[in-house]
Amino acid sequence: MSNIVKSGGRALSEQMAKGLLAGITDSRSSTPIVGGRPLLRLLRDGEWVFGQADDPVQQGSEWAVNPLSIMHGYSCWTNNPDPKVKNTLLGEVMVPIMEHKPILPEPINGFPFKEQRAFELKCVLGDDEGVEVTYKTSSVGGMRGVDNFLAELQKQIMTGTTNLVAIVQLEASPYEHSSYGRIYNPILNVVGWADMDGNREEVEEPTDPTPLPPKKASAKAPVKKVMAPITKAATKAVEAEEEAEDEVEETVAATAPQRQGAAPRRQRPSVSA
Repeated sequence: MSNIVKSGGRALSEQMAKGLLAGITDSRSSTPIVGGRPLLRLLRDGEWVFGQADDPVQQGSEWAVNPLSIMHGYSCWTNNPDPKVKNTLLGEVMVPIMEHKPILPEPINGFPFKEQRAFELKCVLGDDEGVEVTYKTSSVGGMRGVDNFLAELQKQIMTGTTNLVAIVQLEASPYEHSSYGRIYNPILNVVGWADMDGNREEVEEPTDPTPLPPKKASAKAPVKKVMAPITKAATKAVEAEEEAEDEVEETVAATAPQRQGAAPRRQRPSVSA
């Protein structure tokens, strides 16, 4: 062992040790390792899946994001124009988000490196409770979704709380792509916060919530008055009333004084038996 370390009669210098450490770090970060946590992915049809079997994420399930696992950097993928051909990861350089982002690497075989974000999640509510996954994204929509999530995390940190574990529900929003048609962007909907031990932040319910405004009465058309049907009794009453009016008119005509110059009232001839 001594001969190996002191190859050429020289001890392993501090500069060589640093170079070796940098080489190992770069090699490990740029070499994908099979196994480990299953990858979480959003399919083009808007469904979240994880693992090699594409197990679907239960709708409404909740996942805790480990803030210490958030990483940023770059990844390099092939870009095959045929959507049926699966692209291959050629390399990636990722560091914890608490460190400065590494320098953009040179392209590999003509394929450029693109921005990438990654972090780990654990299901805390649902049928997959306890399952741990890794989410990585370098797409435009994915980067936008993660950036929105990081903005929420920033706000939480600035409050001074120690509850920095975001509890999210995995959702998606559709949009029309010029080449691929309808595809979906990821949404990490924050529904709560917890500390690193998993103790969730209690949300205070309002003691006197603002009441909802009264329901607006619907405009109704005016009700048309329905007349009662005419009956025989009503018909007889009308006839009796008309006969009484006739008798009154005859009585008034008989007792009224005759106008001067008027022709004498013609008497009806008597009829003999």
